[in-house]
Amino acid sequence: GFDPPRWDVWPELKNHPNRFTEYFANDFFAVLADIKDEIQSPNVGELTPVIKNKMLSGVLFDVLVKRTKTAKESLTNLANELRNQ
Repeated sequence: GFDPPRWDVWPELKNHPNRFTEYFANDFFAVLADIKDEIQSPNVGELTPVIKNKMLSGVLFDVLVKRTKTAKESLTNLANELRNQ
């Protein structure tokens, strides 16, 4: 989107407004600069695709569609399954 954790590209984004940057009335890059140390980078690893798939087809499906498990139950099961991999 418009606020990547790579603050080195913020000046370039600021100098080339787009529909994301123009949405905000204030200079949100100034706001982000004040909190940039609190913005964590995404953590993408080898299990990211597996986790995403299991979240969509398992956790969310069981909790929201089938309603056979609670969110806590389903997430605990997923966490245990991933720990065993």
